[in-house]
Amino acid sequence: MNSLNSERLLEDNTKMIPNIIHFIYVLEPNFNDQEFCLVHYLAIKSALEVNKPDNIYLYYSYEPKNNIWWDKAKELVQLEQIIPPKTIFGNKLYHVAHKADVVRLEKLIERGAYI
Repeated sequence: MNSLNSERLLEDNTKMIPNIIHFIYVLEPNFNDQEFCLVHYLAIKSALEVNKPDNIYLYYSYEPKNNIWWDKAKELVQLEQIIPPKTIFGNKLYHVAHKADVVRLEKLIERGAYI
């Protein structure tokens, strides 16, 4: 998954920034034992209320089960299941935060917007 392409960044710098927001969550099973909680839900809900985006994407690879905050958040976003990247530019990605960084950049290049 090395879709980062610096040439695309330079193609057209005159386009408006799309009014969409991206969130990334749960890139590993059990996400270091961090449950999707009220704080995560409120981040999404407040982004919706304050920014009034045309769309909010929530990228995930493992969906939390039996989680009220996840279930409520799903009503506010467009879910997109992803496969976390394992490498970038031939370098292995070990930490979940680095994998999330790559996904963030890929989605910004693909769709633009706020993240």
